[in-house]
Amino acid sequence: MPIKIGDSNTEKFIQMKKLTIFIFLIVFISCKTSDKIESDQIEVHHKSSALNPELYATLLAFQAKVKIPKIVSKEISPGVKSIKAALIYVYEIKFDIENKDTIVGLTLSSDGINSYYSSSMPNNEKIYGIYQDAYLKPTYINDPYKIGKYFIKEYIEDVDAIDKFEQKVDFINDAIYDVYLYKVRGKKLVFDKVLVGNKH
Repeated sequence: MPIKIGDSNTEKFIQMKKLTIFIFLIVFISCKTSDKIESDQIEVHHKSSALNPELYATLLAFQAKVKIPKIVSKEISPGVKSIKAALIYVYEIKFDIENKDTIVGLTLSSDGINSYYSSSMPNNEKIYGIYQDAYLKPTYINDPYKIGKYFIKEYIEDVDAIDKFEQKVDFINDAIYDVYLYKVRGKKLVFDKVLVGNKH
């Protein structure tokens, strides 16, 4: 049966279609606006961060891929917590030289900052940090010879902040997270490969 102009069912259908399109456009614009606001906020943090924008953006992308899991600490018996209570999550940036290439390694540790890396140790292993903001999760830098000085605007030496992430409990933790390796090419960090751990 042909559709008649002015038919009440036809008019309702057209109105519903217009309403659906209108709602879709509102949602689409809202999402775009929200993305733009978040992008602008991240850009502000880029500029104010102690890390340069290239390293900051690379680290954010890595943290989005390799996330800190949610851990619920349980008591085995009154006053005695499970091994999960000893887990301390912190991200590490390590600068190194390999075959004349400057290598940047990004990884996640569930064992905190090992006391071996303590700033009281000789300069062959010295750490800096903690680097953290509204978007960046807790991160420390292992760069004793300041190889990455182009990518680091400020080498933070906050002993109290580092102390909070130092592992002070003796226990066996065999969790090894993937290490993402990047090569420095001019002012850019170019992805090289992943050293696969037993946690993904």
